[in-house]
Amino acid sequence: MINMSGDAIHILIVDDDPSTRFLTKYVLEKHNSVTPIVIHEAVDGASGLQYISAAHTMPDIVLLDIYMPGMNGVEFLIAYKKLPSHKNQQSAIYILSSETNVFPEEYRDMVKGLIEKPLTQQKLIETLSERSNKV
Repeated sequence: MINMSGDAIHILIVDDDPSTRFLTKYVLEKHNSVTPIVIHEAVDGASGLQYISAAHTMPDIVLLDIYMPGMNGVEFLIAYKKLPSHKNQQSAIYILSSETNVFPEEYRDMVKGLIEKPLTQQKLIETLSERSNKV
């Protein structure tokens, strides 16, 4: 589903792998011809949280890798849940992983979906289109 309102879609990619960030950004920019997309990148959970904490415009979508050095995806979810409600309830979080059972059950309510790696254009766009009215 394409956002026809003309408002920019803000997406935060939190992944330590530069090639995954590049591919994800490329696919999103190539796919989207109607709605402006603003893509932000973070190399680990800590820098992702730092971005969210300082952001004036919250990301509509967070694409979160689970396995990262430093603060991993599960630790990100734990810290994200502790943010003030105006910060932690605005973003749809999608997990990027090659495994389907990668995070504790108590955080499943925070996650909108799983996008299985390796990423393909079809997987990324279908998952986001099915589960979000923003893309």
